[in-house]
Amino acid sequence: MPEYLSVVIIDDEYRIGQMLSRLIHFDALNMRLMKVFESSKEALQYIISENPDIVITDIQMPIIDGLELIRQSREAGLSPHFILISGYKEFEYARTALKYGVEDYLLKPVNEAELNRVLSQVCIRHSETVQINKEKEILQESAKREHLLSGVEALKVLTKDDFDGTLTQFNEQYHTSLQQGAFLPFVLKFDYDDPNTEDQLQDRFVAKNVINQLEEYFGSGVYEQLYASTDNSELYGIINYDQKKNSEILFDIKKAFTQISNHVEAVPGYRITMALGNSCQFERIGESIRLAEKRIVQRLILGTRIVITDIVIPDDPDSGYLSAKFQTRIHNAVISFNSAELASLIDTSFSDISSKNNINANSYINNANSFIDAFFSVFPQTAQTDKERIRITNIIEHCWNVEMMIENMKSELPLFLTQQSRDRERQTRKPIREALDYIENHYGEKITLESISDQLQMNSSYLSTLFKKETGETFQDYLTQYRIDRAKEMLTTTSETMASIALHVGYTDTRYFSQNFTRIVGIKPSLYRKMYS
Repeated sequence: MPEYLSVVIIDDEYRIGQMLSRLIHFDALNMRLMKVFESSKEALQYIISENPDIVITDIQMPIIDGLELIRQSREAGLSPHFILISGYKEFEYARTALKYGVEDYLLKPVNEAELNRVLSQVCIRHSETVQINKEKEILQESAKREHLLSGVEALKVLTKDDFDGTLTQFNEQYHTSLQQGAFLPFVLKFDYDDPNTEDQLQDRFVAKNVINQLEEYFGSGVYEQLYASTDNSELYGIINYDQKKNSEILFDIKKAFTQISNHVEAVPGYRITMALGNSCQFERIGESIRLAEKRIVQRLILGTRIVITDIVIPDDPDSGYLSAKFQTRIHNAVISFNSAELASLIDTSFSDISSKNNINANSYINNANSFIDAFFSVFPQTAQTDKERIRITNIIEHCWNVEMMIENMKSELPLFLTQQSRDRERQTRKPIREALDYIENHYGEKITLESISDQLQMNSSYLSTLFKKETGETFQDYLTQYRIDRAKEMLTTTSETMASIALHVGYTDTRYFSQNFTRIVGIKPSLYRKMYS
């Protein structure tokens, strides 16, 4: 590995590329210029072959723009430090750049001091990355032997029902710095104005910023902080502090929430809610975290953009779960593909909960999950149904009031039911289509309902019923009509003999062919030829 960092500059305007090369303090930064490119296509080939440390590139370029160049470089397994330069200050560019790991974004016209400041930071990060990678390799080997967990994983362990370790054991096992004192668990929930607009990349970006703000806000004023984000747009946290500062910490965390919510809701479509557990000793952290989890659900009733704490939640663990009788009604609606009845049952299930006093919002979650379980239990468990079930459950998870839950269940479940009905109809039509194709290709041969049933690996009685339902005719009537229609074509377009035509359309007996033709057409085949040929 060279002692200096190699640099490539790309800009489709030659003078700008050259100007950038003159602005960089290469010697002071211990960098070397490899090449300046006007063509992003040529630059990409060069990057893939030479793997430079730093690439400074414009976004707006013909053929391959800056973001596409980064994407293809990443796909090639390369990871240089990219610095984007553009005259377009737009969030979409920054967000897409973030997706590809770009950390630096400069606006034209580029300032010399700013450019060199960014490059200096890149040098620092590069050195840190090299060092971190070395340390990570050592830690990974150590983790295999000692099963070490990070702080995030440590917090997850604390949420488990069966955790019973002591504070000392926990710190030793998970390399944390928790101290005797008070612990305040909390849950932050990120919701969307539209629950169908989940963006996991943006969620991670928002959660990362929230953690940074919390760590900076509390800083050295507490003993320890642990955070863990989940796949359900939730952020778990524990503040470990001096018991004497209990009221001060409660005040601070509510103040911090106001600051955080202003930043989060600056991102279009986002809203945030916080729920606190009870301040407790280490031994009761799990219990307090589960209380925070129950409280965050109460936003369905209390609303979002607030801190939920000190509320009494009715303890009724069975509330909201559907009875076997009600589940049967759901099954019947699904089996009959009755979307209107399904929507009515959704309304009924939620109104039954709303009619009760002293409601626990978890009842609405239990109701929704119980309803979705009953709905999908009717369908075979396939990759498609599992995917849809997860998708719909995630949408409900992101609803932030009861009305929104009802609205989305009444749109998503009937929609899936309609799609399944259409799929079932297509599946029903498929064997009939295959039977018709078989008749079209083999009408001149001996064909029976049984022979086609064997060909399609179906029960002949079922095929007969299905055939009549889909075509409006019995199998034998359809076959006879098809053969006579083909005979009519031959009678008017060829000079074949009656015996030859009869044999061609599947009749070995010419007299029987003539009788069938006369019965269906109304005149003998010989007269039909004279009239229409």
